[in-house]
Amino acid sequence: MSFKDVFAEIAQDYESWYETPLGSFVIKEEEKALKKLLPAGERLLEIGAGTGWWLRRLNYPVMVAVEPSKTMFEIGRRNVPSARWICAEGEELPLHDDSFDVVLIFTTLEFVQDPQKVLNESLRVLKRNGALVVGILNGLSSWVALYRKLADRGVKPWSHARFYTKEDLIELLGPCESEAEAVFLSPNASPPYEEANLAGVKAGNCGAIYVARWRKK
Repeated sequence: MSFKDVFAEIAQDYESWYETPLGSFVIKEEEKALKKLLPAGERLLEIGAGTGWWLRRLNYPVMVAVEPSKTMFEIGRRNVPSARWICAEGEELPLHDDSFDVVLIFTTLEFVQDPQKVLNESLRVLKRNGALVVGILNGLSSWVALYRKLADRGVKPWSHARFYTKEDLIELLGPCESEAEAVFLSPNASPPYEEANLAGVKAGNCGAIYVARWRKK
């Protein structure tokens, strides 16, 4: 499979937005939603681990990271040396069947060539009753509307992204076991962001992030 590394040029500054006031608020809200759905377990695999942002914030005895971008892979390996890093694509995992308690895919499906194959591979390497946790950028949110505009201008990585909805995930995986949403404020919100986020909830905004959990039967 031919992989195009759209993150190579932006890898060094990938986490810089999280240091801004808005970025800091957003990523904390995402973390709360994600940790609500991540179950306990011995072995975790993250597909599309990037720079290791989430692995640094998780506590599993054994963590394996798969990342196809060589630039992101090198940064991630330096950031989280305790994890086992594999430079590979999610469509072809060089891992054994039934070997993980949890598989995490967070804002990664947007950039893969074959999402169904990535999900099939994820389920293959999961143990029976293992948990698959998937987070997406909600295709119906105001944030994705912004990302689509940036994509039209050729801004990476959005120029190479495909966006999905909750319904798309259900079509790919079937009904989920549990779900959560996060980040209800708009991309141009002004501080205080907590109040802006609550206003977004009251206004009925869909969250920028949708996270759900499935179990392998």
